[in-house]
Amino acid sequence: MAQAGRSGNRLFIPFLREQLKNRDKHVDRVGPARFALARLGETDQLQEVWCSASSGDPVENGAAVLNLGLIGGWFGIRGLEIFLTPEGQRHFLTTPTKHKDASDIGLLPPMYYALKALPGAVPHPPVQFDDTQMAQQTKIWQDWIPAHKDELSKLQPTGDGVDFSDNACKNGKSHTKH
Repeated sequence: MAQAGRSGNRLFIPFLREQLKNRDKHVDRVGPARFALARLGETDQLQEVWCSASSGDPVENGAAVLNLGLIGGWFGIRGLEIFLTPEGQRHFLTTPTKHKDASDIGLLPPMYYALKALPGAVPHPPVQFDDTQMAQQTKIWQDWIPAHKDELSKLQPTGDGVDFSDNACKNGKSHTKH
């Protein structure tokens, strides 16, 4: 399924959608099928990835933000760029966790994961991740992405149709219809 997602071949979509329908029989295939569908640009799955990253549980947020970079394209870059802003940190700071004993876990902000993921999500990144230079790197990315928007916005998946607004997600899930 991972190869299907990386292939860019949309002929795999019916097979991957079938895996989602058979979730009771093959629960282990649901996550990889969703991820592959997102990489192939399926809006409903991209929306779910965005919602998981933007308003999900703070304990699980790091992996969800990194997924934006793994999916990549303009969709991933736009999502990661949001986490470089104070507004992008807001849900992380206010959402309660469902995990017991979460106070024992050192939670890193979404900005950390966005900066870590961006170099892998863009061709010829302006900087590689360095956790000792986060403020400087944030500024570099905030300037670089808009300056390269024309070329970056063509990268697949583009995320056309994905709602990045605060109203699109609730409790880490999409509540918009596709």
